[in-house]
Amino acid sequence: MIGAIPNPTKSITVNQSVEVVKEVVKNLPKTMSQLGHLGYTSSKSDDFMGMYTISKTETLSLGVNINVMVNGNQDTTTIDVEIARAIGAFDSWVEVSNANHHMRKLLETISYGLNPDPNVKLLTDEEVQSKENSNALWSFIIGLAVIGWVISAL
Repeated sequence: MIGAIPNPTKSITVNQSVEVVKEVVKNLPKTMSQLGHLGYTSSKSDDFMGMYTISKTETLSLGVNINVMVNGNQDTTTIDVEIARAIGAFDSWVEVSNANHHMRKLLETISYGLNPDPNVKLLTDEEVQSKENSNALWSFIIGLAVIGWVISAL
């Protein structure tokens, strides 16, 4: 691809055992929803290799895959994160900027999972479901508007 931009990556090391970090990473989609970061789903999980993939669809795109690799021992663990397009490659600064927002949300959630802040209010399952339904409705309306715009342009 001409003008393809490398996938954003980040590597951090934490003073937690690899088993604790793996458990936090496995629960990321649910924890992200409870923190108000909706739409993230677990698409692949390999506990033995410590490889996890979280997917997020975006309006008018197939979204991103967030690949998380966990390596370590009983004292320290390294977490490697890569954000990749679901199909194709990043080719504009806007897409990379959006990927960096996903990275920030993911790292904030990992931090919360490893060191929960009692002052942070988590959403209940009912609140999460209500927000997801509202987002789905808005995505449907935007989709209809785009289809109408394309048809009118023809």
